[in-house]
Amino acid sequence: MKCTWDRKDFSHQLKLLNDLIDKENDIKRSLYLQKVLDTSNKLYYETFVDFPRPTVSAKQRLTSILDSSFCYGRYYSIVSTFFDRISENIDTIDDISGRLEHIDPNGDFDFLNTGAALSNSDIISLVNRFYKTFDEELYEYFLEAYKEKNNSLRFLPLDKSKDNKTDGTTLFIDGIRKNFITIYETSSIGTFECAVHEYGHAIANLINPEVSYSDREDFFAEVASIFPELVALYENDFNFNELQVLYALYTTLVTYVNNAEFLCLHIPVINAWADNKHIMSHNFFEELEENYNIDEECFEEILSTTIEDQGVYVISYIVALELFNLYKKDKKQSLELFKAFLKYPAKEDILTFVIENISINEHASEEAALVLSSFDKELRKRRY
Repeated sequence: MKCTWDRKDFSHQLKLLNDLIDKENDIKRSLYLQKVLDTSNKLYYETFVDFPRPTVSAKQRLTSILDSSFCYGRYYSIVSTFFDRISENIDTIDDISGRLEHIDPNGDFDFLNTGAALSNSDIISLVNRFYKTFDEELYEYFLEAYKEKNNSLRFLPLDKSKDNKTDGTTLFIDGIRKNFITIYETSSIGTFECAVHEYGHAIANLINPEVSYSDREDFFAEVASIFPELVALYENDFNFNELQVLYALYTTLVTYVNNAEFLCLHIPVINAWADNKHIMSHNFFEELEENYNIDEECFEEILSTTIEDQGVYVISYIVALELFNLYKKDKKQSLELFKAFLKYPAKEDILTFVIENISINEHASEEAALVLSSFDKELRKRRY
């Protein structure tokens, strides 16, 4: 049977949740489920209703960045440290990037797509196989979502004409404990990565459902999906071409390094804006160009990169890297720490747990250097 779902399926589950609320006698539980319903209704409209997005001016975005820099200074600090540690590898990234552009100016990288393409059924079977060997306890939660895949998982073609910010999404409705997963089809390995990633979210939702509806500042929401993704590529029990695996790890690294750099440029940009009395004058742009080499295109990228959006992925990647580094040394300890992270109470500050248990940024440079050197070696072996 083909795996699929649509807005009618999602809407039907919302009706079931509403019925559940009507029958609930416990006031506290009823209020919680109402919050779930309100959040899920919002997700419904964001996912299925195509409404015009309001235009946000550069001044509004600068004001928002200024506010965020005050509210989330400790998270900016984590990103800044990461970029400082990684910066010694920037020349290598630039060198590899230049060679890839020379090999394939269109950026399609079809030369990487060797071997037979996998069907979506093949891919989801590989994901099942991965989580079965990943961890016995986590696999039970995976199966809870996997067994409902016929009406809760869908594969959609990637529309390259649209600016897709993600290769997949997971929408969760607690109360009925239902994950709705969407995976956009790319290459075989790309679709596999995405499926591992999204089922990581599904597992986290089922283990600790209240996190999705808590008021917790959760800048680590992607750890649940990025860590398994890194492990799946590292283990590579599925015989993906080594060049494909290394390219996937390389592009992931570069994406987060680029986003980290843009986030690090928030502070000098808002300082220059303050120096110019919050006016985007000629002097303002001249100062950015002269002091920070920020041109108009780069300025737009900086404004479009936020600590609350791309920053969540960068910070989660930083934590996932440390778990991954530990995994290669002590698999059991790494997985126990990962599960403790997933189970951490929704009402408590997850940053406290991370700081006390995970050495943030300690191995970032080491892991980056390993990915880059391995990818560079593989490219040279094939005379790229």
